Amino acid sequence: MMYWLLNHVSGIPYLEKHMEASRGEAFTAYKSRVNAFFPGFPNRKQVNKYM
Repeated sequence: MMYWLLNHVSGIPYLEKHMEASRGEAFTAYKSRVNAFFPGFPNRKQVNKYM
């Protein structure tokens, strides 16, 4: 339940919207490489791209 709330309702969507507005292209590139909820792990799309 906490994962769903943070990932879809309260935290991540609003933070990403703010970061895209303030950081622009640098944040978009970062977001494409890094998983939003577990930052230490690469984004699944990025990993599959190289396999």
